[in-house]
Amino acid sequence: VSTEVEAGHETKEDDTEHIVRQVVSNLLGVHDPELLSALSFAELGMTSFMAVSIVNALNKRIDGLTLPPNACYIHIDLDSLVDAISLEHGHRSIPAELPSNPFPDIESHQHNDKDIVIVGKAFRLPGSLNSTASLWEALLSKNNSVISDIPSDRWDHASFYPHNICFTKAGLVDVAHYDYRFFGLTATEALYVSPTMRLALEVSFEALENANIPLSKLKGTQTAVYVATKDDGFETLLNAEQGYDAYTRFYGTGRAPSTASGRISYLLDIHGPSITVDTACSGGIVCMDQAITFLQSGEADTAIVCSSNTHCWPGSFMFLTAQGMVSPNGRCATFTTDADGYVPSEGAEAFILKTRSAAIR
Repeated sequence: VSTEVEAGHETKEDDTEHIVRQVVSNLLGVHDPELLSALSFAELGMTSFMAVSIVNALNKRIDGLTLPPNACYIHIDLDSLVDAISLEHGHRSIPAELPSNPFPDIESHQHNDKDIVIVGKAFRLPGSLNSTASLWEALLSKNNSVISDIPSDRWDHASFYPHNICFTKAGLVDVAHYDYRFFGLTATEALYVSPTMRLALEVSFEALENANIPLSKLKGTQTAVYVATKDDGFETLLNAEQGYDAYTRFYGTGRAPSTASGRISYLLDIHGPSITVDTACSGGIVCMDQAITFLQSGEADTAIVCSSNTHCWPGSFMFLTAQGMVSPNGRCATFTTDADGYVPSEGAEAFILKTRSAAIR
């Protein structure tokens, strides 16, 4: 029996490639076959909306296909996307055998001293969701008030943006008021501490209180601090308002993201790792992973993990609009066909981690 394909007939692989090429070409508006094969999707001008549209179209065109929404970011060009689809449909050999039981029985897990547990938490979320109870109630009631119009005391939204900025809503928290004296700051220095750092301080100390850990018990210990943050635009705001007068003795320590973890360690007089991380959206989980790894090393039994994000300058919103990342409707529609972007928001969370043996002492 001949194994060759007769002329004029496409194999399933050929058919898959034809469909993928057609969908990508139409949605990216690129009809040169050489360009489609030679360049990555990003180089062809793909936006996040286009990426989701490509996935949705392929899942609809190819029976049984269930590509995830981020498929075009995992498989970054035409050839790799075709290969992934062919592999899912069994047209290519699987490169390595999967374990017969990749998910061991959770019930069989035996607790040990290297297990890590969360003993305290605190957060600031839009809509004044500052407690577990209020967050849970908002989820159950599908509270829509967490997203609101950007207030004029944050910035003059109407006059700042050109007409092509397509959104006026965000999830914001109170970043102007905090008890700076509690953190040993003078009124002058307090003005230079960025809102992102203010929130990080507040939730970190509140999480310790939630964990029933007296601050005196931490002093001098190897407790670690991991803080996820990013540029919040506070430096730009200071320079715009004060010019060269902004460069006081408090300028560096107040607005630099790198000092977020150090300030917490200094105030608590703790001597473990003090690390600020900026890996964008993944920052919080990166900090959590680093903290767990550190605690499992046995060097200490307690870590503070914090993530804080604020928006002090509207320029970042223009960037997000230019990237096509934000919803013009001011509403997230995650996991639905109405998804058209996300709504930039603020917030801060802190968790106190301990080794299991330390937590039960």
